[in-house]
Amino acid sequence: PSKLTQAQMASLDNLNFEYTTPRVINEEKNWNDRLSDLKKYREEHGDCLVPQVYPQNQKLGTWVVSQRNQYRRFKKYGGVKSN
Repeated sequence: PSKLTQAQMASLDNLNFEYTTPRVINEEKNWNDRLSDLKKYREEHGDCLVPQVYPQNQKLGTWVVSQRNQYRRFKKYGGVKSN
């Protein structure tokens, strides 16, 4: 449970406090950008088997490997978010 009270949240809200950090927003944008890249890759190649070393889009190759690793962690730890 959070130690933050409703009154404390209201005080923060009155200041237009940003609860989501720029890092989180940037991570979500990057994830969505890579997903878009993967969709384009699939349209062009007919699969999602992006090589880890993919000179045309190095970020996509790395991201696909990371998603597979995250999937394995998800399955192993029962969906607990890993850092």
